[in-house]
Amino acid sequence: MKCFVNNVLLLSVTLLIITACGSNNSNYEPYVLEPIFITEVTPGQTPAPAYQPESTPHPDPTPGLYADVPFMWLVTSPHNGQAMYMFGAIHAATADLYPLSPIIMDAFHRSDYVALEGAGPGTPSMIELSTLADGRTIIDYIPLELYQWALDVLIEYENYIPPWIPHETIENSHPNVLMSTLSMVALNKSIIEGEYGIDLFFNIEAFQSGKEVLWIEQYPGLEHSLAIEAILSLPIEVFIQIIEQQLHIGITTTAVDTGYLYKAWRSGNDEALLNIWQQELDMFDTAELAALYNDAMTTRRRIHMANRASQFMAENKSVFFVVGAFHLIVDNSIIDLLEQRGYEVERVR
Repeated sequence: MKCFVNNVLLLSVTLLIITACGSNNSNYEPYVLEPIFITEVTPGQTPAPAYQPESTPHPDPTPGLYADVPFMWLVTSPHNGQAMYMFGAIHAATADLYPLSPIIMDAFHRSDYVALEGAGPGTPSMIELSTLADGRTIIDYIPLELYQWALDVLIEYENYIPPWIPHETIENSHPNVLMSTLSMVALNKSIIEGEYGIDLFFNIEAFQSGKEVLWIEQYPGLEHSLAIEAILSLPIEVFIQIIEQQLHIGITTTAVDTGYLYKAWRSGNDEALLNIWQQELDMFDTAELAALYNDAMTTRRRIHMANRASQFMAENKSVFFVVGAFHLIVDNSIIDLLEQRGYEVERVR
């Protein structure tokens, strides 16, 4: 099974989109997408296959019973004894996830600060930073026939597109916006919703309880988040291959896979989540592209996240540290990096 739901669980490059979205289709005002028509194909290019309506796939079985505490660790500094709770989040969920386990909420209430992925209010959004200039459009970066294929799919599922991502935005933006929009459409067709994401929940809880929010991927000299910098550093071929895979797999299948991923997260199933990540890396046709993607999206960010965690503890800050669950379970995870530095780590069950 191929799962291309990275923008739900792992890639916080779309965190603004995920946490800003409302509920599924019923809350969206549909608008009309105008198709474009290809009159000729550049020599040497193969037209994308005509879009066909999908059949409903059979979902994979639920990995197991839901866990009270899916992914949480207590980390203690060897230098000053300062402790920190690290919680592995998912960026969209279902209403029945709440209330969270008293164990999780007790860890939250014991902490003076909340640390979240991404950058804080007032920083440029991904869409703002992805807007093309000098008259360029998306077809200056990806094949016209691939854009036509994607547009056909978006027309088919236009009721699932958030109204704040109009066609003009996609056409005049870096291809990552098209990739993210296809993921959003699948998310809005799935069982989970951005308004129930863990990040948004703890952001609201922090505000209501008077806790300061620390933004993990923002630091002096960087005007936006490290995640945005990472995705914009990737070669265009990465986005072309991801978009092609998204279209081949289809919205309905991806929506079902999104539900599978959510159930795996909620069950605390490390193995299932790691298999999903490996499948995502396997979609690239060269090991070089897979390595670039892995380095940008996880490795560099995890090193920075571990450094930020160390910094917070060195400052004697009691922090409830919330990042995507993948960052805490893959090889050389944040947990691994801190253990290698001598921090005491205990998984909370």
